[in-house]
Amino acid sequence: MIFLLPSSAADRIRGYGSGWGVIDVKVDEVDDVALLVGASNAQRTKLPVHSRWLDQHYMSASSVRGGVGVWYRCDPGLAREGLERAARDSGFDTEAEFRPRVRGWNAPPRDGAWWVLTVALSDDAEPEWAAWQVSRRKAHWFPLTIAKENEPLLQPLEASWPIAALRLRHVLLVGAGSIGSAAAVALAGYGVRKLTIIDPQHLEPHNFARHQLNRRLTGRRKATAVRDYLLERDPDLQIDAHVLDVVRDADAIRPMLRETDIVLCGTDGVGSRRATNHLAAWARTESVFACVLEDGAYGEILRVRPGRTGCLQCDRDVLYEAGAFDPEPQLDRDYTLGGGARPMTAVAGDLALVGHLAAKIVVASLLERVGARAQALPGDALTIALAPVPGLRAPFDLERCLDVRWRDLPRPRTTCPSCGMP
Repeated sequence: MIFLLPSSAADRIRGYGSGWGVIDVKVDEVDDVALLVGASNAQRTKLPVHSRWLDQHYMSASSVRGGVGVWYRCDPGLAREGLERAARDSGFDTEAEFRPRVRGWNAPPRDGAWWVLTVALSDDAEPEWAAWQVSRRKAHWFPLTIAKENEPLLQPLEASWPIAALRLRHVLLVGAGSIGSAAAVALAGYGVRKLTIIDPQHLEPHNFARHQLNRRLTGRRKATAVRDYLLERDPDLQIDAHVLDVVRDADAIRPMLRETDIVLCGTDGVGSRRATNHLAAWARTESVFACVLEDGAYGEILRVRPGRTGCLQCDRDVLYEAGAFDPEPQLDRDYTLGGGARPMTAVAGDLALVGHLAAKIVVASLLERVGARAQALPGDALTIALAPVPGLRAPFDLERCLDVRWRDLPRPRTTCPSCGMP
């Protein structure tokens, strides 16, 4: 069992002048959860707890059990001793040991137990909270968690991860499909707070075998659906979603690049990848391209750094000249449920893996710019074997699952229309 105490309720109880009060709870007996939703000051009217967190909680529609417990101010150390006894599968004798250490007393029912919340307050220490089930014979401690309703989702990571360095970084995500949706989730988890998502397509029934979202969203635009999914989890994000095609709507997308730190392209079409490559190169904006090749046999992620590396097209030209297969044409065959197009052979886990790796490369690039040397990457092109096939030329000659290869991208080519300009 776990007892959830909203931080707003904890603050209210701390401010009450009496030593006790009555509480209301909601209970989930399947998952063993008790949630405090109301508390009184002594025998006065109970005031319900209201917050956005409670409104969104999965127990929001559960019925309230009114007057089924009590909160008490108590002696310091009671919570610690309760934990120690619980570790020995023991408790307090209610009358002899528990009652003398709390302020005020309300006898539990004869044939059951009460939910009891205790708090020890002092001027020089944090409040000591504990939850109990108290019958007329025994008082048993069980875990209590204070839900900090207004705390940013990633606050617990602040001490160990450079959230501040990523908070103002802006990522433009082109494509919110299977790879793009996974990358979006990962970017938010890494601490990127500003995202712009571009995708013109709708979520169709066959997408959900590989997409991060679920089938109840069938028909929604991918860009807005991913935006809303992320905001529901973390309202502190700043996300713009645009139903735009990077090829047809290039003029609308071009100004966005002036406010973007890096572009992540997760689309699987030749036209959209080349258009993104061209727009980013001309804007002198770093870009990352993520895809799967050979019907899901390999994942590939390229990081293009204008002025330091060639672009996507430069790399493809060099590979083709070296005798490796040209992967781009394969990306232009739509996934369908039948007919002559390529089957859905790349599975959700592999696509999510590529999306998460692409997000990591984006984040590592952003952190390297601000001096995080440990985030420097071994190269600008990563190939990872997912379901390798024999007979391919380098860099696609990996033979074992999860073999990886880093390589450098070629220098900018003067003949390239995207990065070869003066």
